[in-house]
Amino acid sequence: MNHPLSAINEITLMENLIDTKFIKYSGKGDAKAWLLQTMNQFKQYGLRRLEQFQAIPFLLEDTAYSWYTQNKQLIINFERFANLFLKQYSSTSSTIQNNIPVETVAPSIIAPNFLPTSHLQQTIVDEIIKKPTYFRGSKDDVHDWLEKLEQRFKMAKWNDEEKLQYISIHLQDDAYRWWTQTSTTIKSWSLFTEAV
Repeated sequence: MNHPLSAINEITLMENLIDTKFIKYSGKGDAKAWLLQTMNQFKQYGLRRLEQFQAIPFLLEDTAYSWYTQNKQLIINFERFANLFLKQYSSTSSTIQNNIPVETVAPSIIAPNFLPTSHLQQTIVDEIIKKPTYFRGSKDDVHDWLEKLEQRFKMAKWNDEEKLQYISIHLQDDAYRWWTQTSTTIKSWSLFTEAV
């Protein structure tokens, strides 16, 4: 296969970024926390949807990488990856964590600040993450979208900081591009709702 030199350089830069700044997932540990942390790092480093998709094989190792290679043909974008990944690993995360001493879980994986207090609340949090309520931009009704999103966030008992932290998974197309350009200046949930 003949790749232009610029494409090879971009792949090398991507691989170096992942190797130095991201935590790889091996199939052990809290899959949901890892995915959320990775998505926040994508935002932090300004990686766009296509780059996020291209980063997937560099983010996985061991059994998780084997799972990826077996399912690669089903993974057409990052959202599909996240959906399949969570189906595969979030059901096993709690089992794995219960069988591994706490010290062996990677200390650099940051779990979300919220600790759901009920099964219903945990289910709602899972739904928010696995099945986001998407906003794509000017063609969508922003007020309707915000109302639905606020209702889900309220049921999950998320505070404004948590809402803002995970909003990027709910944005696509023009809305996501807008967010990547303005996220550094929007520091609160109220500023986000005004700006969007």
